[in-house]
Amino acid sequence: MDRSLHHLIAFAALAVITVGVYSAVFTHGFVDWDDPTLITQNPYVTEFSPKIFSTYDPELYVPLTLLTYQIEHAIAGLKPFLFHLDNLILHILNVLLVFLLFYTRTKDRALAFLGALIFAVHPLNVEAVAWVSARKESLMTFFFLTSILATQKSDRNWDKWHIGSIALFACSLLSKVTAAPLPLLLMFLDRRDGLSLRESLRKRWPYLLLALILGVVALFGKRGSIGLDPLSFVILAVQSIAFYIQKLLLPIDLAAFYSAPPITLSLQFFIALLTILFVCVVGWLLRRHQNVLFGLVFFLLTLAPSLFGYQKANEIALAADRYAYLPSIGWILFVGSLALLLKSNLRKIAAGVALVA
Repeated sequence: MDRSLHHLIAFAALAVITVGVYSAVFTHGFVDWDDPTLITQNPYVTEFSPKIFSTYDPELYVPLTLLTYQIEHAIAGLKPFLFHLDNLILHILNVLLVFLLFYTRTKDRALAFLGALIFAVHPLNVEAVAWVSARKESLMTFFFLTSILATQKSDRNWDKWHIGSIALFACSLLSKVTAAPLPLLLMFLDRRDGLSLRESLRKRWPYLLLALILGVVALFGKRGSIGLDPLSFVILAVQSIAFYIQKLLLPIDLAAFYSAPPITLSLQFFIALLTILFVCVVGWLLRRHQNVLFGLVFFLLTLAPSLFGYQKANEIALAADRYAYLPSIGWILFVGSLALLLKSNLRKIAAGVALVA
């Protein structure tokens, strides 16, 4: 059986499972949390207007996401079925892209399938799929992943794949600016592939420029915030990262809102810090196994922008499920690569024991 047929079977199985898990969304309506502001009562959505490119949502610059809402409204009005259908289609496409990314990185079809399956059904990702207003996460992720896959097919600077990757990255930023860490991730891969820093910068400067420009545009949408001093920010960020690691490993007691714990140098903070340090040490010690470190870097880089979104209305939030949608891909690759490495070592040990026996 050739590779294309294997991939087709895997795609079909992943799509069917994902639809089965999320079939209930077709009966869902809009929710009274961001949906009115972004969609049902948004004059820039209920009519085609170029103002989506000069407005915020109310704080984020997400014109491409708003454009998808405009198109859906033009087709079906404010009937939620189409909005939820498109969210699910986007998630299925992302599941398939995760399979392709994992396969191109590991050449292990079983790991690619299991990784994509975990991403497809992980409870932490439900919010990004079932909530229409969270589409910016899945749309941004779609263009983020396609940009990576496109650049991996590029043979030289400014060939069609390189240009396509840059264009896809621009679309990712226009879906949500938290895609900004992508050029750093690509530069990490460049270095792993043997490129010098100068060669990598020559290849990635368009990505860096786009991230800078749209990052500045996004900053103009930020309103007054609850001020945190640097130490408080670090304490909250450490606890937030550890929280996501915990929920990715054990997704229980999930909620729509997680209030920040007391921002102090507590025992909880030091446990969180030790957790992160342990994970980073594991990644560093196994850095020769490139997918282990790549998965960890992917997770940390893509999670970083969410650490600046601690303010929700007049409260301080610790985390939000939807913010783990893209980072979860890196975490799954990290854990999956560790499992693959462990499996390989156990086989070697078993072979050695059998040889001695």
